[in-house]
Amino acid sequence: MNETTITDEQRKAFADLIREAQKRDESEFNEYLKSMKDTFTPRFETGSKIRQVIEQIRSFRGKLSEAAEQLRHMGFRVVDDGFVSVDYDVSNQPFRDFEKAKKAAYEDHEAATEQYRKATFDIWSAKTPDEAREIVRRLM
Repeated sequence: MNETTITDEQRKAFADLIREAQKRDESEFNEYLKSMKDTFTPRFETGSKIRQVIEQIRSFRGKLSEAAEQLRHMGFRVVDDGFVSVDYDVSNQPFRDFEKAKKAAYEDHEAATEQYRKATFDIWSAKTPDEAREIVRRLM
């Protein structure tokens, strides 16, 4: 067999190496997404707890206002100095940060997947084992 000609078995072996590299990349990508979710989950939970506390404050404020009005009707003098205004902007910043990071991760993943597809195509069109080796080397 001529050493400068690549066989279908060699092409298949190189394509298998590319598939293995892609599987490794998929696994690393999934682990990265999981770690991203683990990182952002406490921030989401904190935002949810803050909203609950703010709703409780609003509810208490309403109840306090009703009680003050009832006392006024009973002839008491009620000073409104006891009200505490709590204004907190509950933004979705952690969610936006997560979505931005997730979008970037998916874009990187798509680019990597495209490289694997191109490399597989290039392997099947390679003319020599050295050429195929170089294609696989660039991915490793």
